[in-house]
Amino acid sequence: MLRFPLTAVLIMTKNEAKKPKPRAIKAAHILPGPIVDAARRLVEGDYEQEMALIKRRLPAEEGLFLDIGVGTGETLKLFERKNFVGLEIDERAIRKASARVSGRFVKGQAERLPFADSVFSAVLMCKIGHHLDAAALKNAASESHRVLKKGGRVVFLDPEPPSPERTFAHNFIAALEAGNCHRTLEETAGLFPGFEISDAERFRKKRFDFYIAVFKKA
Repeated sequence: MLRFPLTAVLIMTKNEAKKPKPRAIKAAHILPGPIVDAARRLVEGDYEQEMALIKRRLPAEEGLFLDIGVGTGETLKLFERKNFVGLEIDERAIRKASARVSGRFVKGQAERLPFADSVFSAVLMCKIGHHLDAAALKNAASESHRVLKKGGRVVFLDPEPPSPERTFAHNFIAALEAGNCHRTLEETAGLFPGFEISDAERFRKKRFDFYIAVFKKA
């Protein structure tokens, strides 16, 4: 398996001073985490369905992969045989992820990726889009475009916005989240200039609705 020294990609660009200011860490939910986590597990179940959908959309070849908003590491089983870097803004989450699997973790935010240009084969953004307002997500997309190799891709998964068409459980869980920037697939695509959608799918997991899309670097 190819190995990539982390120091080779941890290079700030010359335009660092022009990047957005760091965001303050906010709680992911308006209620205590354990309560929302229990409610979400009841509604959504485990991560197996998401993992299968994401895995089919990651490049099969060897490369370096970036998981933005890695959290406590639920998605890391995707990278068992691959090189990955997990990016997370919350040091507490990094500690939990590090305890779950050995790997390389970096504290940072999606809008200010501390990596050199054109070093990653793929970027994963799983369930973090609705925690970023439009300007922040557009900056995150621009940064992802910068750090991706030619032909690289962003695999993006997020919940559908609350609406009368959704289940009560979907709208209830969405209301508990501090991340209230839910948007449709079409709205998300509009915040990814320089990318082409090569694949998209909507799916329901128990009572919760999601979409997954692949944005390929043009």
